[in-house]
Amino acid sequence: MLYEKNVGPDEVMRAIATMAEVGRSSLDWAALSRAVAEYREERIEERRYRKACRAWTGSDADEDDDLLVAPTSDPEALNVKLNSILLGSVVRLSLEWQRLIEQHAPVIRDKLEAFHDVDDPEFKERFAVIGQLVILLHDIGSMARDQASRFEDDMRRIREDLLPLSPRP
Repeated sequence: MLYEKNVGPDEVMRAIATMAEVGRSSLDWAALSRAVAEYREERIEERRYRKACRAWTGSDADEDDDLLVAPTSDPEALNVKLNSILLGSVVRLSLEWQRLIEQHAPVIRDKLEAFHDVDDPEFKERFAVIGQLVILLHDIGSMARDQASRFEDDMRRIREDLLPLSPRP
């Protein structure tokens, strides 16, 4: 029988804690954050210097004026931003998964009950169960493609937020 209880906040937090523990053991995130913060600060200062040189020489060539972006040398602020984007992705995926299960579970449960109510189920009862499973798997595949695209957008946002002045790949 399908799991009928919704996933509670404790289970979600355990999953997030597990993911965080794996992440902590693989990289020195503080050192990485410091490197990113220093890179951002250097790039912004370079842009400010070039803009000052253009103003001094009277050159009219103007770049995008992103010099109002404050250099962030606080690794914790960058980590908070990164974690909020990643946590948002996890929450969105969890909610979409829960929506799919809530949508399909009652239908599959009804088909399974009809299948088990008969001592010798006919092809149509068996096919009804299999058909609903195929629909569920198709919807899971569609959800996975959609979530992958959204996750790719989240990674782009992270790249743009952390390294706003870096060349685009």
